[in-house]
Amino acid sequence: MNHAKWLVVKFATSKIGAIIVNINLVYRTCKLEYVLKQAEILTLIVQGRFKTSNFVGMFYEVYPEAYECKPGRFSSEKFTVLNNTLFMGEIPYNNMYI
Repeated sequence: MNHAKWLVVKFATSKIGAIIVNINLVYRTCKLEYVLKQAEILTLIVQGRFKTSNFVGMFYEVYPEAYECKPGRFSSEKFTVLNNTLFMGEIPYNNMYI
């Protein structure tokens, strides 16, 4: 969603030379899994909910091992590159930086 935090993320990623891969809000778990693998996502920035979509729940459904991992210490055969998840919100979730 468009809000001030997202604008900060856009500028910060540009400054460090990172590439943003936007994931469509209507994607479901199968599409999320595909994009995470194909784009070789290193860090995923997640927001909580939008309308009927629960993005944190979708992430844990695709990557259930991440629920038990410590932030920055992901380990999975399925997602070998992904190692960080940042949450844009107020509620701290297991394994996610805020």
